[in-house]
Amino acid sequence: MIKAKLLYLKDKQFFAIVDGARRFLGKPMDVGKKLKKEGYDLLHIIDEDLKRDSDTNFDAYNSLTYLMNVEVECGDKDKLLIKLLTVKVRIVVKLPTKLDLGKYKESKLLVGSIDADFDGNVEHVNDLIIESATNESIEKFSKSNRILVYEKDFDKLNEKSKKKVFGVIE
Repeated sequence: MIKAKLLYLKDKQFFAIVDGARRFLGKPMDVGKKLKKEGYDLLHIIDEDLKRDSDTNFDAYNSLTYLMNVEVECGDKDKLLIKLLTVKVRIVVKLPTKLDLGKYKESKLLVGSIDADFDGNVEHVNDLIIESATNESIEKFSKSNRILVYEKDFDKLNEKSKKKVFGVIE
């Protein structure tokens, strides 16, 4: 099972939520190297600048991909999705989306983010992040996708469901 870390990126600096408060962590490569040594396989990034259509952090993604796997929540803009594909990051898209994901399926870098009660189409994403995951949602979606869940939800799953989880996001 892969171990992933949820980080926030703003102005080329990483932050994390610790005890309900946003804490400064440092420069992306320094933080990435430290997390790699701690056994993390994947960085799950929420880019605050990207939410404002700013691509100022793309060099950080590019550098980090040489160190470990990186996934970035991209929103629903084709322009940003295409740009993210050029730096070979995994692209997290909240489903349902207005994007035509079928155009990008061959990239193998699409990750869908869904709620546990989602009842839509997940055919064009390779991996799924299930928010508020339940045993039922793991069973339903694990037949066709690799599943990632948040640590708070993983602890609530039964052993059968835990075995079907590909990764845990802390």
